[in-house]
Amino acid sequence: MNKATNRFVAVLVAATFLLSFCSPYALAQAQPAAGPTPIELDLTSASANLTAGHLLQNGNVFIQVGGQKMEVSASTFLTPAQRLAVYQVVSTGQQSIELGAQGQAVGGSFNIGARFSQYVSSLVIPQNVTALSNFARAAVVNLTGNLANSGTMYLFSTDPAVMAGQIGANNIVNGQGALITSNFAPAAASFGVNPASLVSGFSFNLNAVNALVNNGTISSAGSLGLTAGTMTNTGVMNAVQNLSIQTAQLVNSGTIAAQLGNLNAATAMLNNQNGIMQALAGQLSLAGAPGMDLTINNAAGKLLASELQIATVKNLVSDIVKPNLAVNGGELAANTVRFSAGRIAVAADQLAGQVHITGSDADVRVQ
Repeated sequence: MNKATNRFVAVLVAATFLLSFCSPYALAQAQPAAGPTPIELDLTSASANLTAGHLLQNGNVFIQVGGQKMEVSASTFLTPAQRLAVYQVVSTGQQSIELGAQGQAVGGSFNIGARFSQYVSSLVIPQNVTALSNFARAAVVNLTGNLANSGTMYLFSTDPAVMAGQIGANNIVNGQGALITSNFAPAAASFGVNPASLVSGFSFNLNAVNALVNNGTISSAGSLGLTAGTMTNTGVMNAVQNLSIQTAQLVNSGTIAAQLGNLNAATAMLNNQNGIMQALAGQLSLAGAPGMDLTINNAAGKLLASELQIATVKNLVSDIVKPNLAVNGGELAANTVRFSAGRIAVAADQLAGQVHITGSDADVRVQ
């Protein structure tokens, strides 16, 4: 066999191999398996448009719906809460979510597991329902949709190496009377969790791409971080240690407090009318967005701290001097009160503490 024939045979073998490798069957075998399609887990819904599907690989199961036993097959249409109940029965042998006659959740509890984000795109928690999230399993829970809580969310860790967790969503709404907290120890035993196994002072962050709205209580046994496009609080947001806020717009008519640490808020606009922001044992720092004037409406509001610092921030690229600052109304009280900006205009109803001013021009007075 001459060299030309050898080359031809080699090319033919290679081509045959490539054709077989790239055949539809081979390509199908080479592709990674498709992941689950996340569902909207609206536990208030009575719409039965889901099935148990792959959850039932060992035959039918029974769940409790409105106090009655309901048999479920792989093709039975289920509400989101009923599907959750099926998952609980299959994975743990018992149902801890309580269902009303229409298939909606009316009580009980469920766990947010390590792969929750892979199976759930958005979550709605009704009143009287409790969600438990042990961040020892996964330090981050990110939903591509929204989180709406009208019940209770306990966030905690049983791994000493995991001291903090994070929940992200497109929008986060914590309803009136609802609770998101890492102060789990007093309730842990009632959910079968040994309080001694909990990480003390567990911290957490809530990140909303668009809006974070709190009409209930968000509290941390450690530190608390809140990030959102816009943020509205009519309830209580507090942390035992530090509390940090980053948002383009903060509207507060409730209470925002750091009990033992510092409260830091970075925002382009602050409306604290009828609101309270306080860090009585630490520093309350309010900073504007880089390169932008900061206006604070504090009418009938309170800014209270051991040290109060309100400042604008230069745009390092283009600003020669700091942007301007205006604070209107309410009470400002601290051992030390510092204002730092270009032009400063403060007209407060009450101003208590030693005042320090850094700016090109200042008018600070009690009206």
